Amino acid sequence: MTSHPDSEGSKTMSELYEAMDALRLSSSAAQVLSNDYILRNIFNTHSYLYNDYGRLQNDDLARCARVCQAFSEPALRVLWRELASVLPIWHLLSPPDLPYPRKREQMEGYCAAVLDAETYRDAVRRERFRSYTSYVYGLSQSGPVGRDIPLLFSVLRREFHEDTLFPFLRQLRWTPLDGDGSQFAVLFSPNLATVELDFSWFSEEADHGGAELEALRSAAAQSPGLKTLTIRGAAWWTPGAMTVLSSFRCLRKVELFCDVEPSVLPQLVQITTLRSVSLRVGSPSVSTSQLPGPYDAPHLEELVLIGTPPDLLQLLLPMRAAALGWLDITLTGYQEHEDIDHIACVKAAANAVSPGSLRSIVLNFKHYFAWRPRDLMSVLRPLLLQLPGVTLFRLNMPDNVDTPLTEDDLARFAGAWGDLEAFALAGMWDAATPAPSANVLHHFWKSCPRLRHLSLPYLELDADIAPHEDPPSSEPSSHGLRSLIIDLSLQPPVPLSSDRTRAWALYLLRLFPHLESPSELHTALNPTWRAVFQEMCSLSAHDGCGNP
Repeated sequence: MTSHPDSEGSKTMSELYEAMDALRLSSSAAQVLSNDYILRNIFNTHSYLYNDYGRLQNDDLARCARVCQAFSEPALRVLWRELASVLPIWHLLSPPDLPYPRKREQMEGYCAAVLDAETYRDAVRRERFRSYTSYVYGLSQSGPVGRDIPLLFSVLRREFHEDTLFPFLRQLRWTPLDGDGSQFAVLFSPNLATVELDFSWFSEEADHGGAELEALRSAAAQSPGLKTLTIRGAAWWTPGAMTVLSSFRCLRKVELFCDVEPSVLPQLVQITTLRSVSLRVGSPSVSTSQLPGPYDAPHLEELVLIGTPPDLLQLLLPMRAAALGWLDITLTGYQEHEDIDHIACVKAAANAVSPGSLRSIVLNFKHYFAWRPRDLMSVLRPLLLQLPGVTLFRLNMPDNVDTPLTEDDLARFAGAWGDLEAFALAGMWDAATPAPSANVLHHFWKSCPRLRHLSLPYLELDADIAPHEDPPSSEPSSHGLRSLIIDLSLQPPVPLSSDRTRAWALYLLRLFPHLESPSELHTALNPTWRAVFQEMCSLSAHDGCGNP
């Protein structure tokens, strides 16, 4: 039996349509897989995923780069964009039989072998080296990688005749070693925006204000757009350092964690582009009669200070910073004499700023061991309440010092700071003061609608839930709190019945129905709070209100 010609033709046309559809799909897929922008986004997303061992999956990206020409360029850009070591770059110039160093003790011999082999003279290797270094946007080398590194920099600079090895480098974290100052010059690029230098590995005989300072000064001309400079380690500040910093024409942030003198801050604020300063102050204390005259910091927006109260007092007493919006103070040291300096330091800080501009306050007293906490809070409390625009407040107290804050104090802070977004206390409550009850959370719910992060040492659950009419008992609120951390310090457990545990869990979920990661809330140290958090997790698995 033969097929009808029309049916045979219909079948042929149907097959043709199917083939055309498959071709269109194949063509679309080919267009997607050859689109550099789409592939880079796919590889970028993949590079942020972690495997079971917590390491970025660079091996997969390397395999993708070898699949085809279309994959190669976008995969290599993602793979080499940020390096945690300079060794992969040097390996491009190493002899084929030289194994890659996997341990720190192998690095010294590895660098020497690269120099001895002189494979960097090969034109093909040098061209490959240039192509890969053009992908690098961030280089972070923590700790030295061999004493031959400065010499290797000198050789590469001489052989390549180029001003920089990384033409598109934007972020640099480097540990300089004694030796040739060209290790600075070849790393700086016209696109460099952030630099962090750690001088901790310099020898005691090194001249911190000599060749290295001169190299950094010349490098400033190569990186006119540098915005952030961080110096760690040795006492780097010398009379010529101010000239170096002034030569960076776009500098907006300076961090000097290297025991600078208090007189450094009045010099730094003379740089009109500077908006953020962080200093670790360390010097012999002088009397207030030797303090510099009043100085203005009209452009300063962020200030971070670390040091003993006498040293910080020298900075804060004569300063006026009308535009300061972020103030972070960390007190250190132990004083045997009358412990009033930390109180004077807090008063000086309050007088140095404008109440209308200050938005963020961070007070870290965890490593300061001379205290009269009640005297401190009697001064700090009225000062804080005079700041209407606070959006972030953090107070970190020593583990062995109680925090003399009452439930009424927390309610007043919540009422005064209507724009509050983050509030954190770390420490313990004063043993002579009853711990605030969990009803404190209602004050933050009612007065701080923008609050997203709340952390408190402990709240007493052995109290009746206040009969508030808001929020309605049958509906969750619209408050956007995302993070709730309670019980940073262990308190004696007060067992609750299962009914009261469920009542508190329901109440907290109705106040803050948008808490993120509720499965992590069970990590509270206190068993009573842990039970409440676990109940919240169970309830949120239903509809967040306890209604299955």
